[in-house]
Amino acid sequence: MRIMKNILTLLLSATACLVSCKKNNSETPDDVYPSVFSARHRKITSYVKVYTKSGELTDQKILSKYLEKDYEDFFRESPGLMKAEPDTIIYLSADSLKIVLDGHSSLSNIGPSNTIKPSQIFKIRKDGDYLFYSDSKYLPLLSSVADSVINKGVERFFKHKPFKLEQPPIFGMPYGSVYYYPYVAFKSGDELKFPFISLKLSQSRTVSGFISKSEVGITINNEFNESMLGTLQVGDTLAVQTSELIFERK
Repeated sequence: MRIMKNILTLLLSATACLVSCKKNNSETPDDVYPSVFSARHRKITSYVKVYTKSGELTDQKILSKYLEKDYEDFFRESPGLMKAEPDTIIYLSADSLKIVLDGHSSLSNIGPSNTIKPSQIFKIRKDGDYLFYSDSKYLPLLSSVADSVINKGVERFFKHKPFKLEQPPIFGMPYGSVYYYPYVAFKSGDELKFPFISLKLSQSRTVSGFISKSEVGITINNEFNESMLGTLQVGDTLAVQTSELIFERK
């Protein structure tokens, strides 16, 4: 009887251990809701790189002359940390979250993100390591992008492509379309990172003896698609800098 009792005790202990191990292995911080992340800083992750059809420009004098007017208000001269406003992201469930913005939000003041409302709920769509936050109104769409970015072909340098939303005719006007982008992020431990790229595309074309020049720039929550550099034409100059907006779990 004592032997049977000891065996039963061992079996119960083993079962309890298995249940406990399974529970510990399956539980992650994200399984507990609400889960809160707070903006910590924006990290400039690269120097500005400039490309033409011939490849990357490396002559510092040419680079300095091309970029001198942009360093103060568009690019940053070197990698480093910048202040982030105290925005908060609250995971409400496995597939929804709320973004709570400060008055001078780091998210709302960058690129097309200015459409975020002060306290807005988003849907989450996962694709591998990436998380896509989308306004449920336009799922899986979100922020419109300036026509000039589309017309000049800047979007081809975005890794995560825009979605196209057809607009119905209004007051007899014909159908149109608007391009939208989801917010892109990925997790790394207790950090939530929003990748950003700052792009400036300058184009010079000669048509019938006349020179036509144009320039378009954007900072957007996306990643750089380096594989498209081969599409640059004679007269094109593309400047690129990458950064991350980093949130930390509270």
